[in-house]
Amino acid sequence: MTSLPKALVVDNNPVLLKAIATLVEREGCSVRAVENGLQALEILKTVAIDIIFTDLVMPLVGGDQLCRIIRQTPALQHIFIVIISALPAAEAERLMAATPCDISIAKGSLADMRSSIRQALEQFRHRSGESAWGPRTHESLPGDLQPHGQSIAGEILAEKIHREEIVACLSEGVIELNAQGTVVEVNRAALHILGLGIAEVVGVDVDQLGWGEHAAAVAQWVQRELREKGMAGLTIGDDRPISRGGKVLTMTLLAVTGASYFGICIVRDITRQHRAEQYQQKMDQALRLVKKMDALSGMAGGVAHDFNNLLAVMCGALDVALFAVDDGDPQLAKEKVVQAKLSAQSAVELVRRISQSSSYGIIDRERTGVGPFLRSAVTTYPGEMPVSVSYSVADQTDMVLLDRQQMTTAIHNLLQNSVEAGGSEILVRIEPCRIEQPLVSSGHYVPVGNYVQVDVIDDGSGIEPRHITEIFDPYFSTKERGVAKGMGLGLAVVYSTLRNHGGYVVVTSEWGHWTRVSLYLPVARLSDGPVSEPATLAGMNVLLVEQDDQAGTVATAMLEYLGVTVFPVETTERAHALCHRLVEQGERLVGALINLESDEDPKAIALCQQVRAEHPEAVIIATGGSPLGPVMTDSRRYGFSNALPKPYGLDDLRSLLASVKRS
Repeated sequence: MTSLPKALVVDNNPVLLKAIATLVEREGCSVRAVENGLQALEILKTVAIDIIFTDLVMPLVGGDQLCRIIRQTPALQHIFIVIISALPAAEAERLMAATPCDISIAKGSLADMRSSIRQALEQFRHRSGESAWGPRTHESLPGDLQPHGQSIAGEILAEKIHREEIVACLSEGVIELNAQGTVVEVNRAALHILGLGIAEVVGVDVDQLGWGEHAAAVAQWVQRELREKGMAGLTIGDDRPISRGGKVLTMTLLAVTGASYFGICIVRDITRQHRAEQYQQKMDQALRLVKKMDALSGMAGGVAHDFNNLLAVMCGALDVALFAVDDGDPQLAKEKVVQAKLSAQSAVELVRRISQSSSYGIIDRERTGVGPFLRSAVTTYPGEMPVSVSYSVADQTDMVLLDRQQMTTAIHNLLQNSVEAGGSEILVRIEPCRIEQPLVSSGHYVPVGNYVQVDVIDDGSGIEPRHITEIFDPYFSTKERGVAKGMGLGLAVVYSTLRNHGGYVVVTSEWGHWTRVSLYLPVARLSDGPVSEPATLAGMNVLLVEQDDQAGTVATAMLEYLGVTVFPVETTERAHALCHRLVEQGERLVGALINLESDEDPKAIALCQQVRAEHPEAVIIATGGSPLGPVMTDSRRYGFSNALPKPYGLDDLRSLLASVKRS
């Protein structure tokens, strides 16, 4: 016994839907009926349909789009498609030219529609193989039997086609969603960006279209903002874009309410822009490396130059002294030994100044008021002071921890530079400062924190803009080298001294008019004591993620010196496992230092999120990376508590870890 043909009737008018389904069933078909094209696509996923009778203008997925999806799906191309429209014959003929259907019949009286449906079924049973979907014809009724409202239907269709064409020509991908987050409309740009066919998109939930690591966020938006009508949007921007098939995409999801409730997804392809930015970042990194190597080369050359001069004096003087002893001239021998001794003392002083560039330059620190200390440091300046010095000190100035000798040397170096700038006045200004967002100025970086800001401002010749990022390089100087050994180390000493105190230096200048050197010293808490008493951090568990063995060893040593218990790991994968194990053991982390392998390291960011979830009170610090990179300049946006560029010292770690709230 031959099985009945399976027919699917699609019409958003419930009266016509029931009537057409009844007529088709009476002609010997097994019938399923649905109200729109989206429901029809769901039926086609599970039921083998032979023939479809579909209206043209419907909400969600219309009849024309339903036809295109069927013809682009290999498993459905056998289906015989009949469009039942309320269009006049001329408009129906134009529709046939643009829509991949087999036949189009007009809506009319039930008797006329039964005749048209019977003829359509006859063509279905006897269709030829002349085309992919059989002969294409249009069955119309006599003029006096044409249904009313055909011109209105034509206007609706024309307006729909016009709107779709405008959306189709947009460069952005536009995807329309129903209230459940299922795709009901998509333009050409979206199909091109996603690399999918219309049959692979329409009728699919938007969170299933392949958004990579953002799929969960998209699914959450669909549930909260669309289905539950939260109405908030979701933007996946270029700071953390979507990677898909070699393309870099951004996305905006919007919930829209009005006559109906639906969602809009706008997708943009920013691949070229993203690649250009990555190339520029690589170029910037290469330039920074070149500058770093130039600075290292300059320092090596300067140190060699100074030590060669000093050694030449010592060796020459000692040679002469030996000859003088042989010749019986003790006075000349004594003079040359004294000269050699003076050169040796100069060498010792040079080594001392160079050692201040390391993290081991701090010997002893004490709680100090900045105002009195600065006045004392200025009055002990060893050189001539041909300019006047004035002070501006805020009423309430916090205490800081200082190595007085080292910081005094740094202040003297600043005064020396101001004097050599040829100005007439120096202003020393002191005020409390709260950095709410990481400060990046003139290539220099200051993280979030509480500081005492000390500005040394002179009205001298200023610094040329091309030199502003080089002034802290060891042995860099705009002046000709003289006989003084260690010349060119002045500002390098200032920089390293501040860094060893956990502070920072920013220099701004207007060429030919003024220079301002701003020192940012971290505020000392009441519980802070000398560096030699690290017990305030004793008992803390701190995670250290550092891929470089030597850097990890040094960082571990510094943390242990501060009294904390260190859990060092080399990879983020091991860090994930360690965090989970600590939770199971009932241990908690109060701090984590996570090194970035790139300016926006996704593995480091993911680890930060895990630590934040499992150890909510932990201070999570991003280390490494470029100071101008996205994570370092806006660390809190990525979940970090703060950022700490390399190199960092003991006071940097103490200052940042000290913000832990102990339970």
